[in-house]
Amino acid sequence: MSAIQWLSAISGTLGAIVGSGGLVLIFRARAQNRRDHDEGAAVLRAANTEEWDRLVQALHETQIKPLLERLGKQDERLDAQDRKIAQMDEEIQTWRSRYWSAIEHVRRLTMWITRHMPDGIPAPPIPPASIADDL
Repeated sequence: MSAIQWLSAISGTLGAIVGSGGLVLIFRARAQNRRDHDEGAAVLRAANTEEWDRLVQALHETQIKPLLERLGKQDERLDAQDRKIAQMDEEIQTWRSRYWSAIEHVRRLTMWITRHMPDGIPAPPIPPASIADDL
């Protein structure tokens, strides 16, 4: 046999041995990796649960609680503003009603004066432009 034949025979045999052993090693390594990962994940879950609880508690104390307090104060301020707006609406309606009652009275007085005013007496003064259309 020549050197090339010997080399191919040896490499084929070594390839089969290493190949099958390599596959076994790969499968064993993957299985061990899964076991290690599962054990590590369990440890991390236990540690993370405690740490997560502490983190959530700290977040609640530093962020959520003050936020809820501020929102409560804003809610109170909004309620106070709603009451103030309702009160102002009532006042506006009252003033508007009084305004139009006064305008109607002034119209009647103006009409009465023009009907009953004797000749030769000067006419009453012209109303300001801002309310002239209302009269």
